[in-house]
Order: sequence, then C-alpha cells, then structure tokens
Amino acid sequence: LFCRKGTCHFGGCPAHLVKVGSCFGFRACCKWPWDV
Repeated sequence: LFCRKGTCHFGGCPAHLVKVGSCFGFRACCKWPWDV
C-alpha cells in the first residue's frame, strides 16, 4: 500500500516518472527511472 522512496500522484505518473505501483489503492506510485 505504501510507496517507498517514491511519490504518489492522482491519475497517472508525469512523463518523467515511472509507475511502480499504487498508493492506498487509488493513486499511482511513481519513481525516477534510476530509482526503480
């Protein structure tokens, strides 16, 4: 459920980030490509 070392975004991830999971089920967990 938690997004470790990433950021939570409503909807999709910004173009420069990679989706790696979800935050609390309804938000996207995004990380920088070099942090994935």
